[in-house]
Amino acid sequence: MSQEETVPSNPDEPRPATAPQPGVTASSDGGTGRRTRRGLLLAIGSLLALGVIGLAYWFFFVRGIVYSDDARIDGTLVDVAPRIQGVILALHAMEGETVARGQTLFELDDTTLVVALERARADVAAAAANLAVANAANAKALHGPRAAEIRIALAAKESADASVHLAISEWERARALSDKHMLSGAERLRVQTALEQAKKTQAEAADRLRLLDEGTRSEDMAGARANVERAQADLAAARASETQAQVNLDYAKVHAPFAGTVVRKWRDAGATVAAGTPVLTILDPSSLHVSANIDEKDLAEVAVGDRVDVSIDAYSGVRLTGRVQAILRATNSQFGLIPSEGVSGTFIKVAQRVPLRITLDHPHAPLDLGPGLSVEIKIRKGSATKQQPAEASRE
Repeated sequence: MSQEETVPSNPDEPRPATAPQPGVTASSDGGTGRRTRRGLLLAIGSLLALGVIGLAYWFFFVRGIVYSDDARIDGTLVDVAPRIQGVILALHAMEGETVARGQTLFELDDTTLVVALERARADVAAAAANLAVANAANAKALHGPRAAEIRIALAAKESADASVHLAISEWERARALSDKHMLSGAERLRVQTALEQAKKTQAEAADRLRLLDEGTRSEDMAGARANVERAQADLAAARASETQAQVNLDYAKVHAPFAGTVVRKWRDAGATVAAGTPVLTILDPSSLHVSANIDEKDLAEVAVGDRVDVSIDAYSGVRLTGRVQAILRATNSQFGLIPSEGVSGTFIKVAQRVPLRITLDHPHAPLDLGPGLSVEIKIRKGSATKQQPAEASRE
């Protein structure tokens, strides 16, 4: 039970002293103030220590660095496709396999291609034979008839003359007998026909001998040359067809354009593919680099050749190094489907992103790196100028 305090009716009357509370001394107010001041000093010291630590971290780890997490591993991906249409006969490489340059990746059915090549070779042989005949005719037209040919034609002419003389004698005898009614009409007609045939043969032999004596005419020589040129063109076309048939046959086997890794299979064996249809996709490990974007406000701080520290999200704790190879001056917004310039009369300023290309010092590191992996980069500003004397000495 607590006792009620009596309040004196007279304000000037002194109030009775109250008994001190248990556990409280007369100096408690001064101790509490000292503890408050000590806590305040400790808090201020902690803040100062954190500030010093933050300043040291900024000085040693943030100062002179351009940071970006808008970055990823990039590289050359090539879709391997046949150059001709065909049916995939067999696949010799699967996803995840490493292939060497020139290694056969897949084959197409070449049955019809082999037949086409044989037909083309036969056409070449026929065209070559036609050219040989045309060359012989042209040579004959250029050099004219041989002496032996003239002698043969002369002998034929003399033989035809003798046959005409004999036929004339037979005809005179037959006509005399016919006038005396001692020869039938049919026999008379036979002798007369024989005489006409002998005269015709004589005229042909005479014309042949005359042509041989005159030599080859200019129009005949031009015709012979034209035949040779046509035969040469036919042979060239046949050889071109043979070459194309051989190329098509070679295209039936598709080889790796470089040493790399198969990252995607698009078609299986037995599928019919058109020319240019991808069957496999290959990654070139030597082309691995980092494609990054930085704020436009940091563009003036970055130069080609600056050193870069690369952290890979897939491999925590792994750090790679590289250098800025190229600064692609056009911002990403220039390649967007929607233009960056406002067309409605309003304007909202948006920070632009500038793309960079960063080469890695060790692209063949024993890591399963591939295009698309997220990374973070730290570009050391001004490190390119520091390396110029060393690079000059190496040159």
